[in-house]
Amino acid sequence: MKNRMGLTLICALALSISTLSLTHWSAGQTKALKTDELTSRSEVIVAGKVNALRSEWTGDKSRIQTSVTITVDETMKGAVEGGTLTVVIPGGEVDGVGEWYSHSAGFKTDEEVVVFAVKDQTGKYRVTSGDRGKFLVERDAVTGSRIIPNVGSLTEFTNRIKKNVKDQQSVGKDD
Repeated sequence: MKNRMGLTLICALALSISTLSLTHWSAGQTKALKTDELTSRSEVIVAGKVNALRSEWTGDKSRIQTSVTITVDETMKGAVEGGTLTVVIPGGEVDGVGEWYSHSAGFKTDEEVVVFAVKDQTGKYRVTSGDRGKFLVERDAVTGSRIIPNVGSLTEFTNRIKKNVKDQQSVGKDD
């Protein structure tokens, strides 16, 4: 009886760990599975480094928004002027008043990112699909290579995006 109970506990623990691992893995992979959709919805896709954040009240002072300026290292779709892209995200902090929105992309100065962006009705770039349109680039602790966690190497990711752009452009030409 004791062995049977121990075996049941071990099986339950193994199942719990497997379920948690699968849930974590699939959540981390969500962005990777939507790359082609993000590509088609975006006007501009860039890789670069965040060099400035500026939070301010909207014109009617009803909300706070933050302008994020990215120094562009590589453009995969569209064009940027002056080697920088500025995207506006909802939320931020002004004079001790903070506003934060769930599912909105968050940025920090000096972080490396890949950003998918689209213009809003006022002509300002916004991150496509909120937090799904921003990918953080990190250094692999072992190799030192640039990676996107749960996605792969930065080079592989940007090559996949470029292929998506090329494929989508050829489909548009055939129509």
